[in-house]
Amino acid sequence: MIRLWTYHNKLMVTTCLLSISLIAYQVAIIQFLSYIQWFHYANMVISIALLGFGAAGTFVSMLRKWLLDRSEVLLPLLMIISGLTMVVGVWLSRSGFAHFDSYLLFVERKQWLALFINYLFFFLPFFFGALALGIIFVKYVGEIGKFYFSNLIGSAMGALLAAGLSWVFLPGVLPVVMAIMAIASGFIMLPRKKQLYIIILAFSGLVFTLYRILQPADLAISEYKSISRTLNLPASQINIEKSGPYGFVQVVSADALRYAPGLSLAFTGEVPVKKVVFNNGDWFGPVISWNKADSFHLLDYTTMMLPYVLLKRGKVLILNAGTGIHTSHALSRGATEIDAVEPHKTVTD
Repeated sequence: MIRLWTYHNKLMVTTCLLSISLIAYQVAIIQFLSYIQWFHYANMVISIALLGFGAAGTFVSMLRKWLLDRSEVLLPLLMIISGLTMVVGVWLSRSGFAHFDSYLLFVERKQWLALFINYLFFFLPFFFGALALGIIFVKYVGEIGKFYFSNLIGSAMGALLAAGLSWVFLPGVLPVVMAIMAIASGFIMLPRKKQLYIIILAFSGLVFTLYRILQPADLAISEYKSISRTLNLPASQINIEKSGPYGFVQVVSADALRYAPGLSLAFTGEVPVKKVVFNNGDWFGPVISWNKADSFHLLDYTTMMLPYVLLKRGKVLILNAGTGIHTSHALSRGATEIDAVEPHKTVTD
């Protein structure tokens, strides 16, 4: 009875760990694709995860007896393979044969094949991980409440963990980090009669995962994203890079950078913008320096000056404050109380 209780506790722990890994990986892949492509791929990642779980459920229903009879060996093997495919999928998706660009999907047929290959790479971790969970749920259906509770707790923790670790790891590394927990769950579930090939696979997977964390995959992004075009300017360079749950923020400087939307023809000065903030490779806002000694503000020559012409405003509310250009304008017009709201914490920092 003591041995049975210990095995059940292992199952509870590994169910939680594997659930953490799968959900955290899903969130990490959304961040990954949002940077190298666009945020629209969040929908694709959700469909991949659902397809993986659905396919695993079908597989369990078709080969139920065969899987349950070999569950002691299959559970650690599937958990380790799930973690390993997380690492391999991110790495191979950046290879030449799998590289795709959304803007080329309708002009190059090979782009659809590359997209399908990416779909397959990201599908496999969910399939193998869900297959392990499915075997546990079916074999111990009499205690499904305990295991489902462990699964739900792990899923909730996975979402929080991915958000927290995104402050530390870059988009290309974050999905790889999540693989460690899946491989660790496989270590915990190693059978009593330890098969050598499972142990070798587990250690190899862990070593390869650590290597890919130290040597992450190339994050070459779409050439059609805003930051790609900006980096083509002469003497352009990335000054700051910082990751976070709201996206990967980069500050780019270039002598040729200018920002003057709706600038009046009456303006005869020099447009002073040389730095721009990008979020996941997309334009976020300009960085315009201003201090009290300046004789004018750039927005004085745009329609944004109208509220201050109509009435002197001591209190100002600025929603989506961005990089602070409207806040500095309010200061230049003598505002004494400003509420600037910007949800992107990485940018405000």
